[in-house]
Amino acid sequence: MTITSIAIVSILISGSIYLFVSYRIHGRSSRLDDQLPMTTGQRQARVRNSSEFSAATVAATISLATVILAYAELAGSMGTWLFWTVITTAAGIFVVRLAAPLIWRKLASRGALRPTLHEFLGSSYTSRILMKGAAVCTSLGFIGALAVELTVGSKFLTGLAPEVPAWAALLLLCGIGVGYTLLGGFRAVVITDRIQMIAIWMSIAALTLLIGYRLTLMGGIHAVTEHVPKTVYDFSWRDGLGSFLVGIAVINIPTFLGDMSIWQRIAASTDETTVKAGLRGSIFSAMASWGALAAIACLLVAVTVPKAGQNPLLNFLLLEASVDKPLIYALLLIVLTGLYGASLSTASTQLIAAGHALHTDLLRSSHDRTTMADSKIELSYSRIILGVSAGVAVIIVEGLTAFGFSIADLVFAVYGSQLGLVPVVIAALTLPPERLGRLGPVATCAVLSGFAGGWLSAAYGKFFGNDNLVFLAPVVSLIFSMIVLGSGLMLVERFYRKSPRKL
Repeated sequence: MTITSIAIVSILISGSIYLFVSYRIHGRSSRLDDQLPMTTGQRQARVRNSSEFSAATVAATISLATVILAYAELAGSMGTWLFWTVITTAAGIFVVRLAAPLIWRKLASRGALRPTLHEFLGSSYTSRILMKGAAVCTSLGFIGALAVELTVGSKFLTGLAPEVPAWAALLLLCGIGVGYTLLGGFRAVVITDRIQMIAIWMSIAALTLLIGYRLTLMGGIHAVTEHVPKTVYDFSWRDGLGSFLVGIAVINIPTFLGDMSIWQRIAASTDETTVKAGLRGSIFSAMASWGALAAIACLLVAVTVPKAGQNPLLNFLLLEASVDKPLIYALLLIVLTGLYGASLSTASTQLIAAGHALHTDLLRSSHDRTTMADSKIELSYSRIILGVSAGVAVIIVEGLTAFGFSIADLVFAVYGSQLGLVPVVIAALTLPPERLGRLGPVATCAVLSGFAGGWLSAAYGKFFGNDNLVFLAPVVSLIFSMIVLGSGLMLVERFYRKSPRKL
């Protein structure tokens, strides 16, 4: 059995399971609120319990497949500093857990028809332009994030199976992910998130066994430690570390507050207890899974010989595939099924978030939400939007690949640039309505400047060979948005104090 056949079978296994789940859901879907989380009640698009919420949150922003590949790419230079990402991810979920009751009450106060993140911002600031501007940034961000997952998955497949053309790998992954999202909508995404968490833990266990077997062949851990660079296992300072630590903290800690996919899950939950318990479980699940993957990445450096331009995880899997033993093949199949299952699951999360924003907040923003939720025509229209969004993501994949963006570059650029929403969300949750109503234009400028600033920083750093600017893209995005919003708030407040008759 070859690694090519193992890789293809693993994709077919995860894809078949996901398509079967979505097909079952598709048979019970007849309205738009079966596809998108728009209303409360017993429609299909909902989160039923805290376990579903917890799994969906861990898979919402970035797949664990992308995490392990990014970790493997960075382990040689950052080593044990990778655990900083584990700490900050858990801290980020903890922050949104603190804000969750307030978010739930804000959404629940709108009645049975639940607003999106952008609708909430638009009504809070009494600005339709803000709603549309924020929806544009979210849509572009999630389509870009989908492009990251497709890039990672297709490169990983072609690395394992050079016989498979890059375009074929891309279309295969995109076809499966888009297919089951179109069929099952938000409900299928939630269920497959839970399935992929089971699969990823099986993958972690199988990877651990494979590494243990390789260490045994090499004479044990003591025989290989002398070949491991010191940067892997100590906490010494090194070039780019400061930018890496700050960039990771800024991405992970505040980002969930402005994440459309998290707001979708809160809006789709049956009650506040589901949200709070789900996020509490997410904290521990994220720490355990991300921590295990960081440890595995550091061990990979010890058992593989570095190859220029090739990910250490890929090197390791190819090395193991050369061992002609059925047990090794079985473990490799488990590893790859988990990784591709995670990648497909997160890709569908990103696609459904982008499609929801495009449909309800941009293309159909003037339509009555109640009529839309009850419409079968809108359901079909939503599926068309999802398909077109995926097509745009494929184009983005080719563009980013041509410019030479690595997995780590893409993570910082795409996820960091979305942080421009966070200051605007925090203000909407904390400031009184009379103050928010004055800040619509300012909030719009804050969101757009944050999004543009993050991408410009990453692009400039990439094209001119300054990795620090790529790592700092999240910081730039957040600072731009904070400065614009804070400055605008002070100016507007000063104007109204001087002109009280305008209140």
